[in-house]
Amino acid sequence: MNARYRVTQWEMERGWGRSHWGNSNFETLAAALAFQKAENAKNNLPSVPDWYVIADEPRLVDLDLDGPPR
Repeated sequence: MNARYRVTQWEMERGWGRSHWGNSNFETLAAALAFQKAENAKNNLPSVPDWYVIADEPRLVDLDLDGPPR
């Protein structure tokens, strides 16, 4: 088993909805949570912008079954 913690990022755009922005894999949960927190901290405007990226909660994946990051 080749386990990693994966954080999936989503692009959000007004009128277009969301689309897959990318995946980042981490060896530790702490590193994945730090990345998620840093990415989502960029969303600090008082109102929702027309375009932004969000990072999901980390999830444990087996790269041998799931394949490389997309």
